[in-house]
Amino acid sequence: MKPALNLLLSLLILGFPLASHAQSLHLPAIFGDHMVLQRDAPLPIWGSAKPGTDVSVTFAGQSAKSKVGEDGTWRVALNPVSLTSHALKMNVTSSDGQSHSYSNIVMGDVWICSGQSNMAWTVAQCYDADLEKLEANNPNLRHIRVPDVGSQELQTDFKGVWEMTTPETVSRFTAVGYHFATQLNRVTNVPIGLINNSWGGSAADAWIKREVYDADPAFAHEV
Repeated sequence: MKPALNLLLSLLILGFPLASHAQSLHLPAIFGDHMVLQRDAPLPIWGSAKPGTDVSVTFAGQSAKSKVGEDGTWRVALNPVSLTSHALKMNVTSSDGQSHSYSNIVMGDVWICSGQSNMAWTVAQCYDADLEKLEANNPNLRHIRVPDVGSQELQTDFKGVWEMTTPETVSRFTAVGYHFATQLNRVTNVPIGLINNSWGGSAADAWIKREVYDADPAFAHEV
């Protein structure tokens, strides 16, 4: 598990162009209601839309605009936002009349929880899961799960949603990440976002881009 100084640049699976010539305004699942964005760091926002249209993003008193490229992708960069005492809202609109709005956004510290079964182990699998569920009521601790989907190609999106900590949601959280975040939040009083990108039993080389793996002489003997 490692700190993400910039949430939106940390997910390797998300920092690449989206599907070509998308016609509808779309943002990856990492953007959504209840998300945690990394405080005090530049905030890139990206997605896809109809080529040639303009996309505007408003957030925390800022506004930025981007023209959608021929490949159907767009990207804007917002200035860093510090810790706030209230939830924020983000609006994304395109010049062809489409829009998305995200609410209950908090600025905090975002951590990527990756690894094998030790990290994939959920709160529901803990020996004291019932007690943990009874105590789980923290709107400033939030979690999103990246599903286990194998591919030889870099992925631009996934199916997942940000969830706040409640007795109904906490069972799905990574247990190691949740206990770490709970202690950290108690000490710092800063909202914590967990991106759970773990896969039990996965090999280390499965997380390396194929072209990097193939270009390294050290792995020439591998199939």
